[in-house]
Amino acid sequence: MRESILAAIHGEFGRQKLPEVGAVIDDIYTVILCPVCNHKTLDNYDICRHCGWEYDGFPEDHYSAANGATLREYRDAYKKAVAAKKVFVGGSKSLSVLTQAETDLLLTYVHDDCHILIGDCRGADLAIQNYLYSAGYSFVTVYATEGKARNNSGHWYVKAIDAPQDEKGFDYYRQKDIAMATEADEVLMFWDRKSKGTYHNLLDAARKNKVTRVVLRPFEAVEVTTVDEIERIRQEYV
Repeated sequence: MRESILAAIHGEFGRQKLPEVGAVIDDIYTVILCPVCNHKTLDNYDICRHCGWEYDGFPEDHYSAANGATLREYRDAYKKAVAAKKVFVGGSKSLSVLTQAETDLLLTYVHDDCHILIGDCRGADLAIQNYLYSAGYSFVTVYATEGKARNNSGHWYVKAIDAPQDEKGFDYYRQKDIAMATEADEVLMFWDRKSKGTYHNLLDAARKNKVTRVVLRPFEAVEVTTVDEIERIRQEYV
C-alpha cells in the first residue's frame, strides 16, 4: 500500500487531463472524484495518478486486495504521507556501524512518522537502511542514479534520478544527493568530518536553508545553518 502511495506522490504514474466529472471515456470509464484524494480520476479499476488508489467500487471498510487495505485505511495512510516531514538521512562511507546513541536519534524520526529519503551507497547509507529495515519501518524512499539501487535493504520504493551520461564517479552519483537535499524538509547527516560527499550534502542543505543536524563522534548532534558553521566543524578535525 505505502509503495503505491509513494510512487504516486513522486509522480511515477504521470498525470492526465480529464474532462468534467461524469464524462464517459471510450464507453468504458466515467470520470469521478477519487475517494482517497478527491482529484479527478476514472472508475472501473483505473489507478488514480495522484494517490495510487485502484478504484474497485468497494465500500469504505471492505478490504481491497488490489490496494492491500480498506479504502479508509488507504485514505488515512495517504493523508499521513502527504503531510509527513521529509528527512534526507545519510552520511560517510567510513561509518558502516551505527552506535546506540545514533540509532536512538533515528528512532525519534521513526516515531514521528517522517518520510525518510536515503541514498543507496555503502557505509552510513547501508547502516541506516539496515536499521530502518530491522525496525520494520516502511516509510522510506531510496534515491538511486538511473533507478539502479546498489543497496535497498527493505525493498522500499526507489526513485530514479537522472545523471548526465558524461559524468563519472563522484559527480555521477552526487545528482541523487542534490535531489534529496532539494526535496527534503530537514537533513540529518552522520559525518566523520572527512567525507567529501557528506560535506557537500551539508553545504547544499545550508545553501537551501534546510533545517540540518550533523552527528559527530563521539556522539554529538549539532544543528548547522550556515556554510561557515560547517567549515568550522570540518577545520576542528584537521
